Amino acid sequence: MSLSNQEYQGIVLFGPPGAGKGEQGKRLGEKDGYFHFSTGDMFRNLDPTSATGATVKQLIDAGSFVSDELTLQLFEETLARYVAEGIFNPSTQVLVLDGIPRTAEQVAPVSALVAIQKVICLTVPDEALKQRLLLRGKKFGRADDQDLVTIGKRLQTYVELQNLVLNEFNPSLVINLDGDKTIEEVHNALVSEVRSVVLE
Repeated sequence: MSLSNQEYQGIVLFGPPGAGKGEQGKRLGEKDGYFHFSTGDMFRNLDPTSATGATVKQLIDAGSFVSDELTLQLFEETLARYVAEGIFNPSTQVLVLDGIPRTAEQVAPVSALVAIQKVICLTVPDEALKQRLLLRGKKFGRADDQDLVTIGKRLQTYVELQNLVLNEFNPSLVINLDGDKTIEEVHNALVSEVRSVVLE
């Protein structure tokens, strides 16, 4: 299935590493009518013995971002595979994008494929993010979450990119959500915000 112009409806979960995008995206994806697409999962599921998989792993472990070109290529390929395999049904499910678009340059290509209806931006103080990431690193053995220097680099990169990315969207689509609450409180607020998003 080729990805022609805006075959899909979607929302974007945006925020710094550790803000809870993955957890909230997963929870939302468990509800009828939503499909959680995580670029983090996409990258981690690559074969580490392949050239692409090895390159991506090296970048992530160093706290660096995967290039826009490679991210977009893998996004299109993975999304097409999910549709072909029946994992994602665009006629009944809204895409919940977690981790893409991550740079301003990714917004237009992603928006050409997905009709973005809302951008939910989770906000959490830096110190809370660092503690969350360290705990996540210990719990799941993720190398990119176990070093404060690497974590600091990732957070700084996010700060530099945040406004550039959000400025690419119509301001009316961007909703700031306090992510420094319990998982359940954030989830309830998120559900309230996306309830109006429907398939067209």
